[in-house]
Amino acid sequence: MWCLQRTEQSSGDWSVRWHIELQPWASPTPSLNYEASRFLKYISTSQISCEHKDLNSLKGYSETTKKPWSICLDERFSLIHRIRSKQCRLYSLGLGSDDNQFELSMANSGCEVHRFDPSIKSAHIQEGRHLWYHRLSIDWRDPNPAIAAHKLHSNTKKLGTVLNEFGHQKIDVLKADVESAEWKILENLILEDVVEQIGQLVFEVHIHWPGFEVSGNDSTVVRYWYSLLRELELKDFRLFHTYKDLSKPQMFLKKEAFNASSCYTLSWDRPLNEFSSCLLMTELPGALGISPHSLQAPTPALQSSQSIASSPGASFLPNPQAIHSGHSQCQPHLTKTMTGLVPDVEPLLHQLDNSTRRCFRLV
Repeated sequence: MWCLQRTEQSSGDWSVRWHIELQPWASPTPSLNYEASRFLKYISTSQISCEHKDLNSLKGYSETTKKPWSICLDERFSLIHRIRSKQCRLYSLGLGSDDNQFELSMANSGCEVHRFDPSIKSAHIQEGRHLWYHRLSIDWRDPNPAIAAHKLHSNTKKLGTVLNEFGHQKIDVLKADVESAEWKILENLILEDVVEQIGQLVFEVHIHWPGFEVSGNDSTVVRYWYSLLRELELKDFRLFHTYKDLSKPQMFLKKEAFNASSCYTLSWDRPLNEFSSCLLMTELPGALGISPHSLQAPTPALQSSQSIASSPGASFLPNPQAIHSGHSQCQPHLTKTMTGLVPDVEPLLHQLDNSTRRCFRLV
């Protein structure tokens, strides 16, 4: 299945971002109490509901993992459909953990699973049909070979670099347990728009200290953490599960304060993005009662799209975010879902006229 979604910003240009936008202070003057209260409330409040949060909800699976790596498998989101169709992909970022039950369960369900861990003995190991281990550490920067110190980190790469090298356009689930490197990695994913290629995020976050290369006094650090998570929200990620690890020290920035654990596992989905909308809205016409011939009278741009959608099979989807960007050209497509067999994406792109093509993106 192919999905198409608009790529351009309203200006038509892309701008490079060097830092995230910091949210206003939680109080008129910087205060750790106010910052901590806002942050902890934010990570403890679900933004969307999810009834089925792990692989145990799949028929025939009863494995349990040492940690609750919660993913959303509700029918209204895409992941469960991609698992059933054996089209899902999981990236798992770790640092020496021997707990791989979640990865094994996902691989056994038919997902393509890539686990990145610098402690793995060989460069690449395939285990079974769907599970690969890579001796790589995912970082927030690529090493510079001209800098001697960076040569010690030759197995360190940014996630965007790995995606390009592997030829992967998207990840259905990104799981990360990287022992306090998560804040800078998350910042890199946001600044380089790599999060646009991810469907669900499952991150273990550590708050007993600021994290690698996070500087500033305590209130500044918490404001930075909160701003990162708000950036995810702006990218249409919605928090659906929080696990407070009571087995870890109850510490907040090296203090026993705010009734906080030093470690939380947070799970997000993108319900407004094509990852959740795509399969939900693009089941075969017979399954949903949708037929290309039942669409309203098309504009010329839509008519060219319909000609591609004449046979059952794979799908492409109008851009739901165009509603918010004011692109009048895309309005005829916003409520239409068209299905069609697309054996080769290039002919599809060429058949779309220019005004239609701007409304979509291939993922």
